[in-house]
Amino acid sequence: MSAVFVHHGPWNESSRAHPALKFIEKYVAVVDSGDLSAGPEDLLAQDVVYHNGDGRDYVNAQPVWEWMKKLFTVFDRIQHTILSATVVTTYTGEYQIIIDSIGTFVLKSDPSHEEIKVPRLVIFTAKKVEGSKHGYLISQGKIFWDSKVVLQKMK
Repeated sequence: MSAVFVHHGPWNESSRAHPALKFIEKYVAVVDSGDLSAGPEDLLAQDVVYHNGDGRDYVNAQPVWEWMKKLFTVFDRIQHTILSATVVTTYTGEYQIIIDSIGTFVLKSDPSHEEIKVPRLVIFTAKKVEGSKHGYLISQGKIFWDSKVVLQKMK
């Protein structure tokens, strides 16, 4: 596998040819489903660290998952439109996955069901983990988006 793999557009057979992107597609599908009831075990490393764009860090799988549940519970619908995904193989053999997307959010509290579209840049580090459900777990996430766009609509 090449040290750098670049994919443009939605998930498809080309993106699924790279094992790390195939795994991240599963993660995004769980987030977009809005159902985080299954827990983080199949997706997040126990010692995962998430750096949110507001400067807050969330450490360890369960606290990260609880933060995600709290964050996404206000939405009736979530959809990430993937614009591009770049995978870089690090010297340790982990994958750094850089995803440029448009997040579309619909608030449960909005009777008009207006779609709120927010550009998002997410950088994941995924490591190969023998015995894990998908073969990989996210060990780090960096999330960059203007959450104020959503917060303004919630007022």
